[in-house]
This record gives sequence, structure tokens and C-alpha cells, in this order.
Amino acid sequence: MMKYPDHLFEDFRSNKINGLELGNVLSDFMDNKLVTMADGQWSKIKFQMSLIALGGYGRRQLCPASDIDLLFLVGDDTMNDDLKDTIEPFLYLLWDEGLKVGYAVRSIDECCEIAKKDYTVLTSMLDTRLIWGQQSQLDDLRDSINTFLTIDEKREYVRFTLNNRSKRHQTYGETRFVLEPNIKDGKGGLRDYQSLFWICDVLYGAKKPADLIKNGILSKAEAKHFEKCFTYILTTRSHLHDISGRGEERLHFDLQPEVATRLGYQQQSNAKSVERFMRHYFLYTKDIGDLTRIICSALESSEEAFSEQTKSIFYGFALENSRITFRNNNQPLNNPRDMIRLFRVAQETGHDIHPKAIRLITKHLSKIDNGVRNDVIANQQFQEILTARRGAAHTLRLMNETNVLGRFVEEFKHVQALMQFDRYHVYTVDEHTLQAIDILHQIE
Repeated sequence: MMKYPDHLFEDFRSNKINGLELGNVLSDFMDNKLVTMADGQWSKIKFQMSLIALGGYGRRQLCPASDIDLLFLVGDDTMNDDLKDTIEPFLYLLWDEGLKVGYAVRSIDECCEIAKKDYTVLTSMLDTRLIWGQQSQLDDLRDSINTFLTIDEKREYVRFTLNNRSKRHQTYGETRFVLEPNIKDGKGGLRDYQSLFWICDVLYGAKKPADLIKNGILSKAEAKHFEKCFTYILTTRSHLHDISGRGEERLHFDLQPEVATRLGYQQQSNAKSVERFMRHYFLYTKDIGDLTRIICSALESSEEAFSEQTKSIFYGFALENSRITFRNNNQPLNNPRDMIRLFRVAQETGHDIHPKAIRLITKHLSKIDNGVRNDVIANQQFQEILTARRGAAHTLRLMNETNVLGRFVEEFKHVQALMQFDRYHVYTVDEHTLQAIDILHQIE
């Protein structure tokens, strides 16, 4: 890990700036360093070459132990011997500085050819920024990538990225409410957030929540909140890197109290500072799950992303491509208890719930009030969910993810994302409760 000058961290360690602002500071420092080195090394080169930042560095979101991802963008007629003599000495200087560098040497045609075959490379091309060289060369690369992306390739990229997200969740755990969450790759972590905006970039040219306001996908309030969620998690990751002195992505039990202290949490009569910090962390990752549902709902409605939907009436709801949703946007508003019944129908029939139904529920949660809580039919539906021989814990977990469970059973809201700071409780209280229900059904 490269040792950045301590003065760059003074405001961050005292909680005066957040992780996004620190990322800009570290990126600017790295830019100046690379430009100085490039000017010294390449002042007399006779062929076209530009140094391009990729990944988190390209987004100006460097964390203290982040890798530095670089693209040496060269002309099509550049000779291999010229490249070797030019690039190798530069890389040796970077390695001597203790930098962990990921790099590629490609022409524009090579970038496009490889990106067509490997969507991981395409993803890296979405976050490009000029460090040294000619802006026109980077502009040509961006234009070439936009040109070759047909509608079919955009659809395929969406499927690839969402599939990678699912595989990552299987690797790091299907629940975000664990004792030591992975900030980068865990459910609701930074990679989930970034994956959504790689998709939005390809489909809409949107790189951040504010860019989705004009598309009508997010409201101003939603965009502002999701930016806040991302900044909070990025800040947590930067503190974790800084405290551990390495590229640590797991929020280890022993490190949580110091991160909480740095973020300004204080102990209260009913909760330790670290427990308050972790609860906020879990709630923010849960909100990124809301963002996932909103964007997936928009994708489902987008002709660019998916083919035309088939729709039929099903148990008083609609069935679109085998997923349950409301018949119209007013159904949860006019019949709030249907927000409970929807989960029971999904549980009973084995059908998935459509993302746009989840978004409608999120929009109308306030309609789950005392009238619904005291409604005989709604309570009957809930008891059937709880006592069903199949899928009780899964359905309750989905109700918890969408905040329906906390609205309908008000006592449950107080334990959502609540952690007990000891090594014996692997999950938050709500997740622990759902796990217990699942085990009881298995015993039965």
C-alpha cells in the first residue's frame, strides 16, 4: 500500500470531510504525481499515447488502499518496441512508490474489440478520465464505445451485470445483516450501487442518482438520499482502509468501535455508540436495496432493456412474465391490505414479485396504518404467511426488506437492523428472529 502524506487525512480523520471528498483529495494528489512522472519520462515520445484513469480512480473516488487502474491508450500504428521502452520504466517507478497498479496497453480498436467480448472490460471503460495526453483521444474512445453498443448488446450487458450481482451475493451471503459485513462486495455494498449505475450509464448515460431525475426514474428527494447512502458507505470504507493500513473490505468486529468514534457516534442510554453506527450502516445498505428495486422496475419498463411484457389477471393481481404485480398503480392506494395479500399470494403460488410492485408498496407504505393492522382479513393473511409450511422465513424476509413487516407489526420496526455488539450474535435482531422462525419450520 502506498503511503499518502498524513496531511491529506487531517480533515478526514477529524470528520470534517467525508469519504467522497477524501477520494477527490487522494485522486488529485495521484493525478499530480502521475503527471509529473509522465512529463519527466515522456517529454520526447514521438507517437500518440494518453494515460487514462479507470475504475474508482477514474471516478475520483480513491480510498486509502485502493488500486490504481490505468489504461495506456495508444495509436493503432504504435510499435511494440516503442511501447515497451516507454511504459516499462514508468511502471517500475509506480511500483517503487508502493502502488498496486492494474494496467492495460491498448489502441481504441483493441479496446472496442475486447469490450465486445468481455463485459468486464466494457465496465472498466465506463469510468474513464484523462490524466496525461490528449483529451481528443479519450473522446474518440468514448464515441467508439457508444457507437458499437447496439440495443441487443445493451440488453446483454444488463443481464450480465445483474447476473454478476446475484453470483456475488451467493459468495458473500444473501443477507446484509451480518456481524462483519463486506463493505465492497456484500449485499447493499458499494459494488451493488456501482453496478446499478454502470447499467444506467449504458442505457441512459446516467452516472449518478441526480442524472436519473430527468428520466423520471428518481425524484429529487430519492436522488439526494441515495447519494447520501453511497457517501456514507464510501466514508466507512475509507476509514476502514485508513485504520487497518491495508485494502480491508470486511468491517471486522474489532474495528467497528474505532470507525464509530471517527464518525462521531456517542453512547446513549439505550445503545452503545458502535451499535448506533452499525444500525445506521445496515439501514443505508437496505436503502441501496430500495434503489435496486427502483432501477430494476425502470429497466422492466424500458423498451431498450427488455422485450414486451405479457400480462394476465391472477388472484386479483396481475401476472407479468410470471411475476406478480398490482393490476394498476392505484390498487395499493385504494386497497392497502392488498399489500399484505400480495406476499401471501406469492408465497402460496411460488411466483416472484415484480420489482414495480415492490416500488409501489414502498411508495404507499404509510397506508399500512391502524386500519390495516386491525383488519381481520389482513391479519388472517399474515397468520397464513407466518404458519405456512413453505417459504415463511423467505416471505417474511422480503416483507422486512420492503419495510412492510415493520409497518404491519409495529414492534418489529424497533428491532430492524438492530445489532448487539458481541461475538455471540452473528445477525441483527430482525434477521436473527427470521432465522429462528425458519429453524422452527424445519424442526416441524
